[in-house]
Amino acid sequence: MTFFIILNKKSLMGSSKTVQYSAKEKTFARTAKAMGHPARIVIVQFLAAYGLGTNKHFMEITKLCDATICQHLKELEHAGIITELYIKNKHYYRLCTKAEESVKELQLVFSQS
Repeated sequence: MTFFIILNKKSLMGSSKTVQYSAKEKTFARTAKAMGHPARIVIVQFLAAYGLGTNKHFMEITKLCDATICQHLKELEHAGIITELYIKNKHYYRLCTKAEESVKELQLVFSQS
């Protein structure tokens, strides 16, 4: 009987403990995760240099297909790094102002190591 009780107990061993981290640390981790792909880094660098960009721009500079670019943009948007604008029925993307600070902070961390 005790054997089955032990098997049915849920172990806390593998669960993540996000409660112990501050909001700033969680935001930084989300930004770092979103920037974890070379294509996303190129997209963010393009937006930092030119301000606005479209899927067509990103397809040209990364040599990736439209569906892949959309996935990368969705990940960057979910992390709060970019925002989407509609201008004359066209989708444009730009960097969020607070995301610029997070990206600069991320660059500092990796340039020191």
